[in-house]
Amino acid sequence: MAVERALTAREMDVMSVLWDMGSATVAEVNERLEDDLAYNTVLTILRILESKGLVGYTKDGRAHRYHPLLGREEAGRSVLGRLRDKVFSGSAELLVAQLVSDEQLSPAAVRRLRKLLDQRLEGEEEKLSLHGCSGRSERVCCSFWRGWPPKGSSSTGAGGCGLRPEPAPSRFRRSA
Repeated sequence: MAVERALTAREMDVMSVLWDMGSATVAEVNERLEDDLAYNTVLTILRILESKGLVGYTKDGRAHRYHPLLGREEAGRSVLGRLRDKVFSGSAELLVAQLVSDEQLSPAAVRRLRKLLDQRLEGEEEKLSLHGCSGRSERVCCSFWRGWPPKGSSSTGAGGCGLRPEPAPSRFRRSA
């Protein structure tokens, strides 16, 4: 399920409570929120989330017990994607660099991140080798990854793949 509309800060707060608890009534959500909100405010937020298809509910006596239909991980992907596109001009590399440089990461956390990046790199290199491309980690095979060469043009390189360096986002290119 793709998040059709960005979650507001309050909606994200309520979703966080539901993710932590699994399910909750309006009163239970209200108790767990950091801010002191009126019962009707929390109810309105839950109804909006329900109308968006992000939460569902079951009857629990006279109350409704709300549960998330959107997973925390999927919401995180959506939020990070918007952040990457809007703040970092579509560059995942710049987003990760910002996170790593600003955060106080423990050595164990850095090792886990390095392991994830190494696994990703191995997977990308395997895709390139299956394609028959001789690309290096700092280059991409444009016919496999980005539709290069354009229709009607001739290709160059091993197996006709036409290696090209991946361009930097326009806002980070040096002006002439």
